[in-house]
Amino acid sequence: MLALDAFGRRDVTFWGNWIQALFLCLIGGIGSKANRTQSETDGMVASFILYAAALHATLGPAAYITAAEIGTASLREKTMAFSTAINVVVGFVVVFTTPYLLSAPYANLGAKLGYVWGGFAALGAVWVWFCMPELKGRNLEEIDQLFDAKIPAWKFSSFETQGMSHDMALFENQKEKLEEEDLEHAEDVDAVANPKKV
Repeated sequence: MLALDAFGRRDVTFWGNWIQALFLCLIGGIGSKANRTQSETDGMVASFILYAAALHATLGPAAYITAAEIGTASLREKTMAFSTAINVVVGFVVVFTTPYLLSAPYANLGAKLGYVWGGFAALGAVWVWFCMPELKGRNLEEIDQLFDAKIPAWKFSSFETQGMSHDMALFENQKEKLEEEDLEHAEDVDAVANPKKV
């Protein structure tokens, strides 16, 4: 979650997809070898652990935060419900098909299945690049304005909004700064009013 606020939803999701694709293809590459050493088998296990860590550090939280922010006010609940339902259906399809893809007498891909899922992760990264807007630091009104103006997804982060949504964003940023200054001032006043006794 902290990475999403620090680096942005789009970048975290984009690089998370590539990292997952890398580790899944490593699993496929090592698994394609006929006579694996113990070190190579350990490398496959490590790749799977790192793939899972990348998934849960990037796409896991980013999917829910983006789905919650991206819908318009009137469609936000429906957008979140629809995206969650799609997530569950896709998860079911992956879990259901994986045993058939892994084992004989079906596809019998074994560890080469890493290439398949790695390919999907790479396609996901391409989709993020062209279709997923950056929502970091934007209030809901700004997001609506950007969609209404039909700004391409890759230009969301640099586009300057106008009107009420822009003013609200400035107000929210200024409000946070003023609250910090008020807290510092209150601490200074308290220190002067109640000096420590020696």
